[in-house]
Order: sequence, then structure tokens, then C-alpha cells
Amino acid sequence: MCCCMLHRSYRDRTGKNLSPWEAVRPLVPVCLQFVLILLWIHNSSYNILHRQPRLLYVAAGTIFSNIAVSFNIMMMIIVIFIIINTDGNAPYDS
Repeated sequence: MCCCMLHRSYRDRTGKNLSPWEAVRPLVPVCLQFVLILLWIHNSSYNILHRQPRLLYVAAGTIFSNIAVSFNIMMMIIVIFIIINTDGNAPYDS
């Protein structure tokens, strides 16, 4: 779905027209998490998926929520800097 949206934004020229690496960069932590969880499942000597599936789900959910929160904070900071740079003043000055 994300790749479809990226393609559509380049085709319709509705996005920021970033380089392909900059457009895909937010997907890197999520893909890295997915790969690390799969490696953990595959290489686990304890057979974590069958013995403790809840531990696996809690760990994956915690990591994903940390990635999502940090991404949202980063986007909020970027928007605030855009507002400051376009107006010339801070957003809450009177």
C-alpha cells in the first residue's frame, strides 16, 4: 500500500517529490523490526513462537509503538519548523 501511494504521488506530482531514498526512509525501521523479529523466531533455541507467543507479540508491539511515536514526534517538529520559517515568527507570538 505504501509503495502504491509513493508511486501515485510521483505520478500525479502531489507529494514533495523527494528522492526515492528519502521517500522510503520512514519504512526502514519498520522493515528492520520485521526482519529482526523473524530472525529471532527462526534462530530461537527456546522455540519462542510456540512456547511464549504472548512475549513475542508484546515485544513486537512495544518496538512498533516506539517507532510510531518517534516518527510522529519527528513529523510534528518538522511541521513546527515549517510554520516558523514561513511566517518568520514563532507560531504563538502575539
